[in-house]
Order: sequence, then C-alpha cells, then structure tokens
Amino acid sequence: MNDMDAPSGTYWIKPDREAIYVYCDMDTHGGMWTLVYRYTFRSYYTFNTVTNAVFPRPGWPASDADIQISENSPAFGLGAVDYSLWEYIGGNFLIQSNINDWIFCRPNSGSLVTPINGTIECENIKNIASNCSGFAPKQIVWTSCGPRLFGQNTMYFFDGSSTSCWPIHNPCKETWMDNHEKGVENPTGFIFLRP
Repeated sequence: MNDMDAPSGTYWIKPDREAIYVYCDMDTHGGMWTLVYRYTFRSYYTFNTVTNAVFPRPGWPASDADIQISENSPAFGLGAVDYSLWEYIGGNFLIQSNINDWIFCRPNSGSLVTPINGTIECENIKNIASNCSGFAPKQIVWTSCGPRLFGQNTMYFFDGSSTSCWPIHNPCKETWMDNHEKGVENPTGFIFLRP
C-alpha cells in the first residue's frame, strides 16, 4: 500500500503475481503497514511450557515446528500471508501484541522476511507490559522452532513447536521468562511489514 492519504482498512494488493486481500494500518508509527500475521497462543495460561506455541504460524522455515501453517490473510482473523510473499511487501517490520511491548525494526545484516541471522535496528514504540519498558531487540536468529529476536535477552520468540520450545514475549532486558502481561483476554499478536 503506497497511498499516504488512504485510511486504515482492508485493501487488495499485488506483491507478486496474484492479488491478496490485506489490512493496512496507515496510522501507527508513520503508517503504510501491511498486516501479514495475526496469532494467538496454544497455552497462554501455561506460557512457559513446551506445549505452548504461537498459533497458527507462517510458512517460514522451522524444522521442529509442528503447528499448522496458515496462508490465509489475517485481515479478519488469525492467519498469515504466504511467507514467500513477505519479502515483496517490505523488510521493515512492526510487532504489536497485547501482552508485550510494540517494536519497530529495520533489517541490517539480519532479516525477518528472509531467514537470515544477524543484526536488526529496533525501537520500542509502545509500552504494553507493566514489568519493564523501553527494551528493544538487536538481533534475529532463526531457530528450528522459529525466529527469535533478542538483545541482552529474548524479547520475542515465535515458537511453532508444541513439543520442543515455547514462545517468549518478554519486555525486560534483565530476565527473559514470565514477564509478559498476565490475565489478558484473547492474547494476540500481529506482524506488519512496509518497504
């Protein structure tokens, strides 16, 4: 979506050969964001257990992941745009969650839209979790369960395995477990992309 005057809403875009229906956020942190992933958790109330995972998951590489892959547009519900299209939508990304702080990131030597380990330049743009504030990741590492974003500790880990890892949504740089916002009805997260 390249029209700066367009309002937030649903649009048809054509990142590659076929048009897809997506939601575009034209307001947050400069706007022009295309929603590519909306997820929840399998076991939010037992968060730090291997049975927990993000659900559904994109088709990004994760050899130990066993959670269902989605290629359904997340415009109106849980889902993920086909991962092979993400790089055509944009390399900058915005992660929003109602259990963790929001972050805006630019690729450096690492990337979320192509599975490349390395550095990313991120800033914390909204404090959500009450335990800590201001932390932003500096690196991305692609693991067998999914991508992990970290600085001194892991801030976001998109675990897609129900048997060998668990997701992390951590606003704190000093400790990495159990700092996500608790007692949230309908815990959800979103990934947006823009050029």
